[in-house]
Amino acid sequence: MLHLEPFRESHLAQLQSLINCHLGSVVPGWALSSHFISSHLGRNPGQYVTDPWVIERRTLCALERGRLLGAVHLVRYGSGPEVGGDFQRAGEIAWFLAWPPSPPGRYLFPYSFAESAEALLRAALAQLDEWSVTKQYASEDLWLPALDGVPDQWPHVAEAIAAVGFQPSPEAEEIVRFGLLASVPEPSRPPVSGVDLRRRTAETFVRFSAMLGQDEIAFCEWSLDLGSGGDVQALAAWAEVADLWVKDDWRNRGLGSWLVQSASALLRRGGYERVILAVSPERERSGAARFYDRLGWSVLTRLQRGHARPAVPAEG
Repeated sequence: MLHLEPFRESHLAQLQSLINCHLGSVVPGWALSSHFISSHLGRNPGQYVTDPWVIERRTLCALERGRLLGAVHLVRYGSGPEVGGDFQRAGEIAWFLAWPPSPPGRYLFPYSFAESAEALLRAALAQLDEWSVTKQYASEDLWLPALDGVPDQWPHVAEAIAAVGFQPSPEAEEIVRFGLLASVPEPSRPPVSGVDLRRRTAETFVRFSAMLGQDEIAFCEWSLDLGSGGDVQALAAWAEVADLWVKDDWRNRGLGSWLVQSASALLRRGGYERVILAVSPERERSGAARFYDRLGWSVLTRLQRGHARPAVPAEG
């Protein structure tokens, strides 16, 4: 018999399997430890801006004969002045996962994916209504870089959340690329005379800047702690390109390539092997696709982000 219940530690091993199977279908080798998953159900330290606005969390699991078929994690944001406008009195399905439909001829459980997914999501909507939120969002934030959204590899997830009224924003699509740092050539001399390379800490990134005197004419920012200080061993050798920018007057001079080559050479010496990054479709079309293709960084997946559904305004 299919039933729903709040997450308990006895569900953790099956939840880990559910999460890691979905992650592995997007990025082979990516996986989360049970300790990491359990600790992040109570807070999300990676969302250092929005997570402090959360005032309530709830994780629900769908089970049949002891088998965990799916789970959904909900968060409720506060209404105080410190909460950003789009998040005030909002509720969010932070992530939803369920085992996809069985292939034809394979019959594992009496309850289908559609039934378990619908039961979970209807319970999630009921919880959002009970919280009297005025905005309802759905994302797939599983605490890892560049994968905040529904990837192409999870069509069953996209169809399930669409079936209960969540639709993605057309402007919120992202293209995720990945590759090897070894495919990036060693840097040559600076492409612009008088340019120096400067490296410094910038917020949560390491920033490689092309400096012409005191003028920063290009920069490339990298996130280097994807392994969360050792908590996520599968990501220990990965780095993320967070941003790449060249000043308008200095574009098409080779500065972007030189910065990426310089950074990649240093990261290789530090033990990094792989890179991941998210690019907007607009930037892909404007030349980023050719740039990253030359580096050997290919398209990994496409993400749909910004899912929302209308909510009944709360009274009072």
